[in-house]
Amino acid sequence: RGSGGRMLSQMCPRPDRGCPMALAQAYPYRALERPRTPCARWFSYGWRVRWLLGSVAALLVLRELREYAVGAGGLGAENATFREAMRLEPLESPRALVTTGAAQQQALFDDLQHWMLLNGAILPLAKATRVGKVRYGDVLVRGLIASAPLANNALLTSIPARLLLSRESAMVSELAVPLVRERLSPFVSLVLALLVEGARERREPGSGWAPFMRILDTVPTDMPSTWTAERLAASSHTMRGLAQRHARTVAATFAALQQRAPDALQLAGNVSLADFSRAWDLVMSRFWLLSGHAIMVPYVELLNFGEDPNSCELILPDKGKAGAVAPGAFALARFDFTLRQNYRVGEEVRFFYNQHCAEEYMLYYGFSLPGAAPCKLDTALTNYWFVTMLGEDGSARLDDPDEAHDAGKKGD
Repeated sequence: RGSGGRMLSQMCPRPDRGCPMALAQAYPYRALERPRTPCARWFSYGWRVRWLLGSVAALLVLRELREYAVGAGGLGAENATFREAMRLEPLESPRALVTTGAAQQQALFDDLQHWMLLNGAILPLAKATRVGKVRYGDVLVRGLIASAPLANNALLTSIPARLLLSRESAMVSELAVPLVRERLSPFVSLVLALLVEGARERREPGSGWAPFMRILDTVPTDMPSTWTAERLAASSHTMRGLAQRHARTVAATFAALQQRAPDALQLAGNVSLADFSRAWDLVMSRFWLLSGHAIMVPYVELLNFGEDPNSCELILPDKGKAGAVAPGAFALARFDFTLRQNYRVGEEVRFFYNQHCAEEYMLYYGFSLPGAAPCKLDTALTNYWFVTMLGEDGSARLDDPDEAHDAGKKGD
């Protein structure tokens, strides 16, 4: 306790210049609190500056550690459990990488099914269905076709959460930090997750999401964002207006991410606006928004649009007393798809996406639906997605809290 006086006497060798030695020996802490000499003042101020800088550095480190912990699952002590539950087993020796020509398409879907089964999916009708070409007007598209009779109420598939590409699946990757830091919406998070996992598959063909990414790489997009100027000019006034608003939304979101989350885009391989736009269109045409979770579902994304009354459900664990799902409970969720009609051999299994007007079908899914009523531009521009993703001043809304709204299925 008396060391304060001794330290001060060593730093103030000339007490005749006002260093209160007697006071320092009797009340060493008071002497340190009110230094009287330049050397003692330097000691006091230097210690305070070092303490302040050290405190600021410690707070910054703690903030980064908190973001990492939240980003990796937001579970605190249960973080490791969440990460393990969401971990994907990679597919060993994928056939698609050694197959060429017409056989490669079938190899891609065989790899997808094997990968899904390896990671806990249930595909009871895999041998009773096949992937084939289906004609819609003048266009041939892939679809899921019954190769054996399928019964009403049969389970087509049950898929665990680890196989649902989502904001939650991205939270166990390096993408977690920018997602949490910027509080990115489920939809924007899903676009980034698709880009990051696609870039990872190109670097590492044996990565966890590689079989699904290779399937999506083969998907053609015919959204208005890919149209030539001549084709867009030949479309309706409403289609041009919606396409322009869509283009502004995508460009504004990309610019906002460049400013606020450049690390997220760097993880995606520093993609261009064109790459970002394609990922946006893929997600828009294929994602589901269920119970506030934006997800892309392997295998089920094969289903084309139709009036079939089939049903899907995101089954979450029981909610707590407060009525909310406990943190990390998404890892225990499953996506179930059930047939609600009989199918004969050769019939296509389809699903009713959502109700839209004609131009909205083209904007969201890339196809026109015969008999759909034409859109009214003023009404269509007030669509939930346009309003929540783009502000009146033209700036993007990356962290829109209303995106957790349960809008049902919004994709192919």
